[in-house]
Formats: sequence, C-alpha cells, structure tokens
Amino acid sequence: MTVEECVLNILKTAPHLSNQEVADKVRQKMNSSKITPANVSWYKSKLSKRTKSTKKNILKNEKRRGIEKYKDCYINGPKNSVLAILGPGARNIVQTLYKSKKRGMSCEFKDCKSKEKELEACHIGKERKEILEDAIEKSRTGKRYDVYRIFQIYTEQHRPKSKPIIRFLCKEHHKMLDKNKTVKDKNKFIELHLNQNP
Repeated sequence: MTVEECVLNILKTAPHLSNQEVADKVRQKMNSSKITPANVSWYKSKLSKRTKSTKKNILKNEKRRGIEKYKDCYINGPKNSVLAILGPGARNIVQTLYKSKKRGMSCEFKDCKSKEKELEACHIGKERKEILEDAIEKSRTGKRYDVYRIFQIYTEQHRPKSKPIIRFLCKEHHKMLDKNKTVKDKNKFIELHLNQNP
C-alpha cells in the first residue's frame, strides 16, 4: 500500500479526523515519518476533487432516461450472447414505452369481464425476441454491436405507422393468445376475439 492509498483510506473511513490525527495514523501504519499535516491537506483536496467528479458523472447518467443511458455502449461477441444480455432491457423498454398508454384502458378482448387493472402488453405478429434479433443484426459493425442503436431500432419497430404490434390484454386472455404458436393462428385469434380498433 502506498502512502497516498493509506491516507485516502483513512480519510474515507474517518473523515472527521484532523490533518494531524491522519498524519499520525499514517505514520503508525506505514512506519514512515515523511507524512505531515500539510501532505494530508493536499490528499484531502485530491479526494474531494475525485468525489465531486464521481458524483457529477453519476448525476449525469441518472439524467439520461430510457435508451439515452445506453449511448456510447458497445458489446463485442456473438449475436446469441448479445441477445441474452439485452433481452431483459428490451422487456423493460416495452413496458416503459406503453406504461402511460395502458392507464385507463380495459382488456382488448371482445366482451372481457376481467376486473384486472394491470394489463399486459402482448406482441402480435412479431415476437419481442424476433424484433430484438432484427435490431441486433441491423446495428452490427463487424463483431461489435452498438447497444444504443439496437434499442433505437427496437423502439422504432414498436411504433409502426400502420398496424400495431402491441395489444393490451388481461393475464387470462394474454395466455389464450400465447397458446397460438404460429403467426397465422395468432392472427386468426386476433381477428376473431380482439376489438378491431385498438
């Protein structure tokens, strides 16, 4: 351990100590007479600058919302690893995108009697995984993937200009929809059972 590390360690654990007390503790630990209260003062200002800089970066990142926090983030590796890493984030993005839209809505299944207040966002046509795979492929540069670009494409594909790809159903009707495994079966289910004006 260097003198600097020792001083910074003591300052972090006991910030209330005076410069003289810190110098004495460092002398005991390091068996060195080189440290003086003036040195401690210099180390304190150095630690203070580091702390301010760290807090500033944390605040800067906290201000970024949604996909903005992924700017300048990249992943190197095979496509299936990227998919595994980004899958949970993609799910959260869909929830965030449609959270306000779900409020005040009722299940889109015709004549649904459910009293559930929390509706589920259901993918129709393309599944979330397919949309994410497509976005991953489009944002690839060699073996490197741009996370921000992936989520940007992914978000755009969840806001189509013509036919919606998300419908809001209660848990029971969402399970019924998911029992239809093929796109053709799902479309038939939607045509028969969902309100046609989402």
